[in-house]
Amino acid sequence: MTMRVLLALIAIFALAAASPLNPLSDAVINYINNVAKPGWTAGRNFDEHELPLLKTLACVNTTANGEYMKQNMPVKDGFFRSDLPKEFDARKKWTKCASIGEIRDQGACGSCWAFATAESITDRICINGLDKVRISSEDILSCCDWCGSGCGGGYPAKAWQYYVQTGVVTGGPYASNQGCMPYEIAPAPGHSHSLMFPREPTPPCTNKCRKGYDKTYNQDKHKGKNSYAVKGVKKAMQEIVDNGPVTAVFDLYQDFYSYKSGVYRHTTGFRVGGHVVKLIGFGNENGDDYWLVANSWNKTWGDHGLFKILRGSNECGIEDWIAGGEPVV
Repeated sequence: MTMRVLLALIAIFALAAASPLNPLSDAVINYINNVAKPGWTAGRNFDEHELPLLKTLACVNTTANGEYMKQNMPVKDGFFRSDLPKEFDARKKWTKCASIGEIRDQGACGSCWAFATAESITDRICINGLDKVRISSEDILSCCDWCGSGCGGGYPAKAWQYYVQTGVVTGGPYASNQGCMPYEIAPAPGHSHSLMFPREPTPPCTNKCRKGYDKTYNQDKHKGKNSYAVKGVKKAMQEIVDNGPVTAVFDLYQDFYSYKSGVYRHTTGFRVGGHVVKLIGFGNENGDDYWLVANSWNKTWGDHGLFKILRGSNECGIEDWIAGGEPVV
């Protein structure tokens, strides 16, 4: 055994034994990049003292969401296309829909389930040529009382159904003054979080548009035609190519906080909870098939707010619970 291999093994065992080690530490980042070398690069997205805040970003019970989808969402049927491209980026196909590449910021709130759904709906409304609106993540977060627990987490499957059954109003990001109901929670670190109680409270549902908006809450509603689950890697690829971005749920591990580039796969650290994101494309990098994904942690995180994750092996459960829907035309 060479000295280099011996030192690498010592580093691995030392890291495994050091469970109290902060997953945001330089030691963990160096381990990922220089010892594990998993095909993705780690870097500093957050300071070590922000770890308590990051625990609020996990926003879905993956098992409960999956059970709800199995019982309440139809699986989309249809013929499988044999001419799928090897690489696809929805931003490049639908260039007039700038929303596809926009990265929102959920702040210190477990609202990723509302964000990913609102973003996908926004993109699909634009793709269908109906309007260049921004669907309100806050309307889903605050006003769908049966979708979950607001900033305490929720279910994207129910959010899609809320869009169909009730409709969702428009609303831009924090302090944008855009649409009926803009997002009220500041980008994290926010205006009221502390390391002791980091999660923001869920904004109350007022069923009213902001002051000065030219429509009523009910007039501003956009409704969906349907919502559905998408099963299988090829079917998910086809759905994105044909109809636009979809939502996906995956298991969030501590090492994901430090993702910077490359094709992510879980490498080290504990499971934190479930996370919901928007799939906007796919491709291959250095022999690894990947999904191209938009996160909701600001453009300062990851690869300008985006990340790639291994495709075809259900990495972190990313291919289990994919959902989409069509707008009313």
